[in-house]
Amino acid sequence: MPLATLGAAVIAATVAGISVYFVRKNGNEANRVAGRAAAAAKVSADAAKQSADTMVTSARQLDERTKHQGIMLDLHWAADHAMSKDPVEARLGVAQLVKLGRSDLLASEQAYVDAALIAAVRGPKQQVEQIAAQLAREVEQALAAAKARDVESQQKQSEQAKEE
Repeated sequence: MPLATLGAAVIAATVAGISVYFVRKNGNEANRVAGRAAAAAKVSADAAKQSADTMVTSARQLDERTKHQGIMLDLHWAADHAMSKDPVEARLGVAQLVKLGRSDLLASEQAYVDAALIAAVRGPKQQVEQIAAQLAREVEQALAAAKARDVESQQKQSEQAKEE
């Protein structure tokens, strides 16, 4: 074999060997890059899951706060109406307070419902007690006046009987 051909063969073999070396090196590098990309994708997926969980929790908390605010507005409305001087509004407010008191939605605020019901009933109860006391005084006065008239009438009859 001529020397030029042998040199060309050695050069070709060397180039081929170097090419195989770089292909293997690049293949290993590609595997490392792919591994890092997979790890980054897993971290990203975990972060997305955590973010989704946080969003669900936040949405639940917001929903609970919104329901609580609505219920507290209902409680305020019912208590306000229960204290109304208009008997229809007062009955409506008391009925709403009773309904709220039976609801599981206001379990932690039951004391507020009870206080509103007591306040709503206390005013009319005091009025009824005052009216009853006034009536009792008037009945006692009427009885006393009737007794006094009866005594006077008996005295007059007694005097008339003595005169005859």
